[in-house]
Amino acid sequence: MAGLVPTLFLAKQASVMLTMNLWSEVGLCNGATGRVIDIIYADYDCPPNLPIAGIVQFDYYTGPSLLNFLPRCVPICPVTITSNSLDTFHE
Repeated sequence: MAGLVPTLFLAKQASVMLTMNLWSEVGLCNGATGRVIDIIYADYDCPPNLPIAGIVQFDYYTGPSLLNFLPRCVPICPVTITSNSLDTFHE
């Protein structure tokens, strides 16, 4: 999909950037940057399975925070996007 790699490796303290608009009004838009604070897995689950969410502290987020002691933190859930054909892109 437009040059994005199909696998993403994450670690705590990694710098990340959103690649889609989630809630533009509060700063969660395509290109927003932040830092991974934590990675949450389901009980008895671990890599290489997908996490439930990554907790990201965004640089310019203005909405409600997940954690009172860490401002600008938001859970970001994995999203899988597929495309059956590149014919859907027209100039």
